[in-house]
Amino acid sequence: DSGSPRVRPDESLWTAVVLAGSRSERDALSEHFGTPMKALIPVAGQPMVARVIRTLLATSRIGTVLILAQKPEALLPGELGRLAENGRVRVGASAGAIAETLARTLGSPEAPWPVLVTTGDHPLLTSEMVDYFLSAAGETDFSVGVVQRRFIAGSYPGSRRTWVRFR
Repeated sequence: DSGSPRVRPDESLWTAVVLAGSRSERDALSEHFGTPMKALIPVAGQPMVARVIRTLLATSRIGTVLILAQKPEALLPGELGRLAENGRVRVGASAGAIAETLARTLGSPEAPWPVLVTTGDHPLLTSEMVDYFLSAAGETDFSVGVVQRRFIAGSYPGSRRTWVRFR
């Protein structure tokens, strides 16, 4: 716990933390596309992570965006480097594991509360989705966004996803 207050007035801006690292040293998908990490794979001509950043910047309740990766310097060339020139976007180094990174980062001066965490490989994210989630989170201490498979399949047929079964 960083000691930061967890109370968030409705009018406060959120910090968006974008996890853009890699799970292992070798990623078959990024190798296929010739990118150093999955988040840099182009979707409709833009790196996935750039699409996520643009969405977050277009969301009125997001104040700043912090992009974290094991090798942040790999994110900076090209389009993502131009986005990082925006005063609302910062790039930093993640810790070894996701949990360690989040424990170190959330509520810190780099990512003050309230915080939204998403991933850099989420190119279908829209501002409407983010606004809905932030509104639905209300005054909770912790919220997790999940969606039933049938809704994604209906909206994005043919999309290949990793599914987790909750009971």
